Amino acid sequence: MTKRTISIVFAFVLVVCSLPFAASAESFGYYTYEVNGDGTATITKCSTDISDNVEIPSEINSYTVTAIGKNAFSGCKNIKQLTIPDSVITIDNNAFNGCSGITVLNLGNGLMTIGSYAFASCSGIKELNLPASVESLGNYAFSENTALTSAKINDTITVIPKYCFAGCTNLADVTIGEKVEEIKDYAFSRCIELKNIKWGKELISILSNAFYECKGITKLTIPDSVKTIGGGAFNNCSGITEIRLGANVTSIGNHAFGNCTSLKTLIITDSTVAIGDNAFYGDVSLQTVYLPACIETIGFYAFDGCTSLREVYFAGNESNWNTFVEVRANNVPLLAATLIFDTPAPSEYVLGDVNGDGKVNPQDRVMLTRYLAKWKGYDTIDLRAADVNEDGKVNAQDRVILTRHLAKWKGYDVLPYKK
Repeated sequence: MTKRTISIVFAFVLVVCSLPFAASAESFGYYTYEVNGDGTATITKCSTDISDNVEIPSEINSYTVTAIGKNAFSGCKNIKQLTIPDSVITIDNNAFNGCSGITVLNLGNGLMTIGSYAFASCSGIKELNLPASVESLGNYAFSENTALTSAKINDTITVIPKYCFAGCTNLADVTIGEKVEEIKDYAFSRCIELKNIKWGKELISILSNAFYECKGITKLTIPDSVKTIGGGAFNNCSGITEIRLGANVTSIGNHAFGNCTSLKTLIITDSTVAIGDNAFYGDVSLQTVYLPACIETIGFYAFDGCTSLREVYFAGNESNWNTFVEVRANNVPLLAATLIFDTPAPSEYVLGDVNGDGKVNPQDRVMLTRYLAKWKGYDTIDLRAADVNEDGKVNAQDRVILTRHLAKWKGYDVLPYKK
């Protein structure tokens, strides 16, 4: 063999050796896996024969399992309880999509990323508690989880992505993590039973249709940290009776609160300068509106169809209204209502906090009892806070409900109490 031939062969070997290593699939029980370049393993496939209580192994043939691959468990409908080990860092797109038999989901404390549709249509999962390690969620990650009743977003995640919980039709309680800054489009859309939202302290933006058709919300208070409410954000939320916007909301998007047909009281405070087109269109029960002195633009059709509107309170004076506020076309109900100047928005209150000290406790029950008994000096309680069943009256029934709420009777844990 000539030197030239040897050189060519050597060069060929070098080229071949430099090509990327393609991991070969291997089997371990129900699982198919691949060895990653760093010596860890990714589960790429699971037999649909797997069933009942499944604990994914943290190690396979001496390789640490760090990832669940795309579509790996998709369609494994016979899993009832699923436990992800702490070794898993990534759950990829569609990994457990359609695993409708899962009722209990235990996520490992090392998990950092949950991909798009990862647990979509897992229609048996009832509770979700994201471990502190999770940093990001993909679009549609838990969408159509129709049995899900509560979800707690950890204090690490900064964005709740598009359609993340869309169509979770039994989701009633949501805790938004303290670091969440943005809730993206349709994130909680069609969560028709959603009643209780615990907002995080750093939330800035609620984007388009984020809570579209969440019909279970009754009293909506947007926290002061929020600056932007996107178009359609709470459109078709037909159960809302009162809205109070936080002190730093600068703009309200088009159709943001359209067709909130039970809305009676709207309180916009301090920073809002623009109300978008159709923002409150079709809110047929709306009676009372509070507007800040800084308002500059009320968009086309913003209050069109608000046929019950009677009173509009403006924090500024009449000169401010006539000089600086532009009310665009097709806002007849707003212009026909009685306009009352120099009236700021009423202070915020908490149902049951009769004495206004920021807590609901036995002192409030005592004060309500003495008010009803017409004791001297007890005639100035906050009637809004005392009306714990929100029937428009403060009477002995409210005292009974508050007493049972404080005693933690079943069914009385959340105010307002509704039969």
